[in-house]
Amino acid sequence: MNDVRVLGGLWDYEFRASITSEVKKYRVEIKSSQFFLYEDIAKQNLVETYNIQEFLCNPHTCEIYFRLVPNSSGNTHVQQFLRFPNSITELVGLENTKNHVLYKKVKDYK
Repeated sequence: MNDVRVLGGLWDYEFRASITSEVKKYRVEIKSSQFFLYEDIAKQNLVETYNIQEFLCNPHTCEIYFRLVPNSSGNTHVQQFLRFPNSITELVGLENTKNHVLYKKVKDYK
């Protein structure tokens, strides 16, 4: 389970700076250890690309942790602390221990 390829695919990604703030929606594509963040579901406007590092998955507690390291030098790394209540098709949790995030898998890459 500690293989980042379990995340491979297309994801709808929702981000909130706080529980009461506006939801921002993105599309994420994960290929191997590459993480592509798009501002639209058509994948026309790429926001940032990251490398996934320090990937840990605990199937007993249904928790995933990984760090996103940006390919551009202007951004800082991002930590994801996530849970998968049913399967690894929906991930919910915190980004950098404060921002609320939700991932819903749209398409699986096998």
